[in-house]
Amino acid sequence: MGCVYDARQIDSGERVAVKLISSQKRRESGTALGRFQREARAAAGIETPHIVRLLDAGTDPATGSPYLVMEYLHGEDFGQLLHRLGPLRPDVALRIVVQACLGLQKAHEARVIHRDIKPANLFLARSDDGEIVVKLLDFGIAKIKPSEGGVTTGLTTTGKMLGSPLFMAPEQIEDIRTVDYRTDIWSLGVVLYAALAGNAPHHHIASIARLFVLLCTEPAPPIQDAAPWVPREMAAVVHRALELKMGDRFQSAEEMLAAMLPLLPGGHALREEMLVAVTDEERAVLAPRLDVGPAARREGSLANAGEGRPSDSTADGGRGRAVSATSGAPTTSGAAGGASAGGAAARSRAPAVLLALGVAGAIAYLAAPRAAEPGADAAVAASAAASEAARAAPAASDVAAPSASPAASASPAASAASVTPPEATDPAPVALRRVVLAVAPGDAAVEVDGAPAEVRGGLVEISGVLGSKHRVRLVRAGAERVEEVAVTENGASPARIALDVPAARATGAPPGRPQPPRRPPPAKEPSAAPKPPADPLVPSTLQ
Repeated sequence: MGCVYDARQIDSGERVAVKLISSQKRRESGTALGRFQREARAAAGIETPHIVRLLDAGTDPATGSPYLVMEYLHGEDFGQLLHRLGPLRPDVALRIVVQACLGLQKAHEARVIHRDIKPANLFLARSDDGEIVVKLLDFGIAKIKPSEGGVTTGLTTTGKMLGSPLFMAPEQIEDIRTVDYRTDIWSLGVVLYAALAGNAPHHHIASIARLFVLLCTEPAPPIQDAAPWVPREMAAVVHRALELKMGDRFQSAEEMLAAMLPLLPGGHALREEMLVAVTDEERAVLAPRLDVGPAARREGSLANAGEGRPSDSTADGGRGRAVSATSGAPTTSGAAGGASAGGAAARSRAPAVLLALGVAGAIAYLAAPRAAEPGADAAVAASAAASEAARAAPAASDVAAPSASPAASASPAASAASVTPPEATDPAPVALRRVVLAVAPGDAAVEVDGAPAEVRGGLVEISGVLGSKHRVRLVRAGAERVEEVAVTENGASPARIALDVPAARATGAPPGRPQPPRRPPPAKEPSAAPKPPADPLVPSTLQ
């Protein structure tokens, strides 16, 4: 939106950062000036060390360019850190998010909704003594909610979407008018997910249309599938923040803080030396697993049964599944034929999501609804095959059934053949589960079902239906081990495979290949025949 310059104030000599919008940028974007002014108003009224401090704002009389003068920060943004290190240790990731949440709490108290929380907008400001303070940046698309009887100030017109797709909440895609403080909670939950796993939940989706459909209809993949070392209590915080229904998330930054702070008994202070990647030993830890299925999403710190909160199934447009406010068990109200409420809601809301995409310019992607469901093509093919079988079954029955004769009626085989086959139904799509298998040593070559598998930090990902079994082969320095690994509700079984590598073969050769035999150095031709040792029993004249 603008350019940032390193500058010094003439009077005090203080080093500052000056943000400008060029006249060309103002001409190209009709909203650039409004966003710039909004950032100044939003940041000016918030006093906290966790939001970048605004020192001055105005318009340059010579050029007519508006400017913001902000404190100068030393360090890097959180996105750069993740790109460099990958997943962070759980306690370090939580310290960063807790500090960001403290800034978000102050912003919400000032009735400011950020609407673009992402790693690039969290700055890790370093001080001379090594302490790091997380600061929220860029309030350029913030929404300032009105006080009682006031008018909302915003840049968004109906149908306009603002934000970064991977970190956008469902309501930012469907109806920007419903955005509130819980939208920032969702985005902060995605930041915590990315800090723990190294990537946002749907980072692998290339199609923007398919991404938007998934964000609005499918819960985030379990964080412990991508990072099995994450503690169960921390995984519960992540998935509570990422609930599809706004009423099921943390209802405020203060509530999210209350869930995170007990997980940091030593405090949320952050120092330079803490910013290290997860080690192989830490990756090999398999934490107790959080069940994030429909029947257990209210469990533990996710539970709201004791709080008496309504399920908000109507207020939020039926997003996700309906949950009982007393027992926490999912209900299937309004779903016919035994279909789950969550699946029915997701299917019924897909057209609305696509309509929102059309407003945003992505309506040309006509195949998005079918592509949004995993295994959609396989499900269509299976459904067609079942329909063909259903049409063929009555015909086979007619051929096998005998005419009305006494002999035929007495035949057991004929009686069995004349039984009307059950009506064929379209099978439900088979959902694949991703589990993580720990392997040791971490540099072993691994094959899964005969195909080479990528090993990252001593972990291998296996995909399959629940209950499926897969042949896993480890090779390292001539040693080999083959195991059968099953995909279960609690992850891979067994969860870890270790290969015993002989000490003599454990060095030198690349992983997965036996060391070539060493050739002896060529023998040097002796200059003279060696003399045999003297024998005391033989006279020296004969030796």
